[in-house]
Amino acid sequence: MLETKFDCCVVGGGMVGAALALGLAKQFHKVALIEKKPLAGFDKAQAPDIRVSALNMHSINLLKSLGAWQHVQKMRYRAYDTLSVWDGESSRKHLFDKSQTTQFKASEIDRELLGYFVENRLLQLALYDEIKANWTNEITCIHEQTISSIDVEQGSLILSSGQLIEARILLGADGANSQIRQSAGIPTSGWQYAQKANAVLIKTKEKVPDETWQAFYATGPRALLPMHDHYACLIWYHNATKSKWIQKASKEDLKAAVINDFPDVLGEFEIVKVAGFPITRMHAHRYGQGKAIIVGDAAHTINPLAGQGVNLGFKDVDALLSIIQHEGLDKPKRLIALYENKRRVPNLLMMSLMDVIYHGFSNTFMPMQIAREIGLKVADKAGPLKKMALKYAMGLV
Repeated sequence: MLETKFDCCVVGGGMVGAALALGLAKQFHKVALIEKKPLAGFDKAQAPDIRVSALNMHSINLLKSLGAWQHVQKMRYRAYDTLSVWDGESSRKHLFDKSQTTQFKASEIDRELLGYFVENRLLQLALYDEIKANWTNEITCIHEQTISSIDVEQGSLILSSGQLIEARILLGADGANSQIRQSAGIPTSGWQYAQKANAVLIKTKEKVPDETWQAFYATGPRALLPMHDHYACLIWYHNATKSKWIQKASKEDLKAAVINDFPDVLGEFEIVKVAGFPITRMHAHRYGQGKAIIVGDAAHTINPLAGQGVNLGFKDVDALLSIIQHEGLDKPKRLIALYENKRRVPNLLMMSLMDVIYHGFSNTFMPMQIAREIGLKVADKAGPLKKMALKYAMGLV
């Protein structure tokens, strides 16, 4: 029979929620983890999932401390050591070398890697593998059920089966449409961008280098994310009309469009599959209410421009675990205040920085083009500032 009383109830067992549950279990709290759909096991013959995350070193270190990274290593991932950025709209490329390419290399700060690309599903599966291997006494996974009602003041919820779950703390890791956040009456601010992000999974004849790149155009960024073996994911921002075409086009027509619109660095390739995602900015006005606390996409969604979304979520997890380790669970209001103080401003700053970059590059205004070219060249030669930016992006500061 399912137990009813827990120290913590985590609603949403995705990457962030599962990591939070593991961290709480390692502090020997009794945790209920609610995720409607259980994951299928890993099959190395299966084509990779099109949703992939760029994990910085802070996230990797957190996953190692939770015991989950070893499970990722048994499946598949791709390390990268270089990030290249350039302005695809430049009409003055003759003024500078290498088409204004700015490169960020791990070697510049005496590191071997900038991070890893991991399929979202496999990262989530690795976290559950660690739960099953070592933490079943502390974590009760609840699948195949929805939530009928939530009382954030009492710290309780009722499952679709009628089962009552009570906890000292409710933790919402249930995404942008969070039931926990809505039940707590926490308002949000934000908007949906006019452009959409399209992901195109390709398989190349020659393995792409351990490098990710991003080029900026008025229609939106285009990027390459290297994946395991000979796979890679192309990210293609565009307006709604073009995005609809990308989603519906035949593989032959889409390949021709990629060859025409992307840099000539892919070599021979084939289209595997395509997916599209809306781009939304959302920030909760508060990170908690009553006995409920929200983390990750339940608290903030960000333009995926630099792949910082899941890294921000893992920073939320790290901060909240540290606070709970020090403060315990008896004073929810204090936990919320300390957690907001630690994470709300950094999250807001990262969201705003992504918007500055996004809007700064998404136009063809000539003075802005010239400023971008100069800015990229200065960034490439910035020395200590460039190293600090690299360390920040990697989550090392």
